Amino acid sequence: MINLTPNAISAVEKFIKGSASPVAGLRIAISGGGCSGFQYGMSLEEAKQEDDTVLEYGAVTLLVDPLSAPLLEGVTVDFVDSLNGSGFNSKTRMPAPAVRAVHLSRHKESDMWDYSDKVKEHFFQPRNAGVLEGANGVGDVGSISCGDALRLMLKVEPETDVILDAHFQTFGCGSAIASSSALTEMIKGKTLDEALKVSNQDIADYLDGLPPEKMHCSVMGREALQAAVANYSRRSVERRSRRRRAGMQMLCHRRCADRRHHPCQQPDLGTGRHQLHQGGRRLFLLPRRY
Repeated sequence: MINLTPNAISAVEKFIKGSASPVAGLRIAISGGGCSGFQYGMSLEEAKQEDDTVLEYGAVTLLVDPLSAPLLEGVTVDFVDSLNGSGFNSKTRMPAPAVRAVHLSRHKESDMWDYSDKVKEHFFQPRNAGVLEGANGVGDVGSISCGDALRLMLKVEPETDVILDAHFQTFGCGSAIASSSALTEMIKGKTLDEALKVSNQDIADYLDGLPPEKMHCSVMGREALQAAVANYSRRSVERRSRRRRAGMQMLCHRRCADRRHHPCQQPDLGTGRHQLHQGGRRLFLLPRRY
């Protein structure tokens, strides 16, 4: 059963009233395409087809073709109108994109891809998903506006450069989520140098293969790892630099009565000599001869 929220029903009613042509109902369908291998489509139809499933929601009639009906089971369609924009969106408790695409591929094999059991496992039960507290290396690749984005977070032991933990957050298809999940499992316990040897093909092999059209998902994981390691290295250099500066300041503060300058010398403008502070005593040095 497909569910329409009151907001969605109200929005559809407005669209039907504003239509210049007769409307038999709103068609919701799934077709091939998109990053996950399928995409939703909605349109106002002038006539229904013989094999359509017809659902009534008050003044709104919903039309669903027999191919899309099982894949839309449990979907809730809502309409959001806000300052950021307005439009329909869907929520589902049904199998996620990877499995839906496999189901649909039985009917349209040219449009869909097949996925291994391990890809499905890492998609349905992703490992290490979510924010990693105390991460000291973070890599971001991709862009939500372009379709896929991944953030990889590492917790690295500074003394040994061993990856103690790794988490991810991703926006993308089932292969992107599965690849990210697999990557975090593969690199935990490795040193940074060892982790950097993991290739995108290694990620695909770990998942028992990816469709050729989805290999870019494993490439994104590899790029996120490189970015996270670079971020960790940059932070490490900054930390060491701060510690050196702090150590120099502490040394100066212990030896100097006057903490307003560094190094511990300042000119005596009246005599042309330099004053050197040591343990609270003031020593005068003769000016250099040139």
